Amino acid sequence: MMLMCNPVSDRGPAAWHRDHHPIDTAPLQGYLDDILETGPRYVQWNLSLYDDNVLWVIPGSHLRVNTDEENGQLLTDPRVPLPNGVQTHLNAGDGVVYILPILHWGSNYSRKMRRTIHGGFSNFTHYPTLDYIECLSPQVQEMFNRWDKRSQQMQMWTEYALQSVIEKNAIAYHTALEKLHPGRDEKGKLLSTVFLCKAACFVALTHGCELEDIPDDLRNRGKGFHSITLNWGPPFAEERFTREEAVILWERFKPLDALLKTDEEHFSPGFQSGPMRYYFNEMPPNFGVSDFIASWQE
Repeated sequence: MMLMCNPVSDRGPAAWHRDHHPIDTAPLQGYLDDILETGPRYVQWNLSLYDDNVLWVIPGSHLRVNTDEENGQLLTDPRVPLPNGVQTHLNAGDGVVYILPILHWGSNYSRKMRRTIHGGFSNFTHYPTLDYIECLSPQVQEMFNRWDKRSQQMQMWTEYALQSVIEKNAIAYHTALEKLHPGRDEKGKLLSTVFLCKAACFVALTHGCELEDIPDDLRNRGKGFHSITLNWGPPFAEERFTREEAVILWERFKPLDALLKTDEEHFSPGFQSGPMRYYFNEMPPNFGVSDFIASWQE
């Protein structure tokens, strides 16, 4: 959670974008399929303390890729209204909730007083510290303790999933996936597998493993944590895996990483990144969790 405030000088419009980085998460289609199957894993909200009309959204864009018309406008000028864009007119005290990865726009960052609480909630929340908890009411302390307990459980099942890959234990891997993403939704479990692929990459990088064909942007992102996608940060990697395990882990996931890339750099508008080899939109075709397991059971 953070507070979005007005700048001290007029900055004008930002660019339309999705809060989504395929390089360290997954292609957009993986998110869309998962949302359609079981609902969102992450939601964001804006709660305005003063009147606020900065945010624009494209309703329904959290369930589809960009249209050709949208891509054409984004490539021409990403800082003007898009067709079907809706401006949110929030009075003081109003809020708007939206699903990642909706296409949206910060239309005008001016000196007008702005104090808008920007928060989010994820299935995989991580709390690096709870030193402040004693300042909260007993009821809220109980909530934070419950969320932290869930976070610890999700970290445990992430470790269990990665260790099962190291040990080539398909049954244990399916068990871990069921805990991380309950249900029979194969596309959602494939998305979790892609997240685990990124986590394996960050575990290997944290242990100083020499990984080929990994861009610097991805290396830098691995230095922090991104628990929405099962990257729990360097302490998780250092304390739960040895360097030898990290090497084996990446060898198991490297074939999947290759399927997430193109032969040459490319670019798709509406994302918060420049050209790269990782696919922006497309998940690996005709590939599922069983194919991933088969790739390391040979």
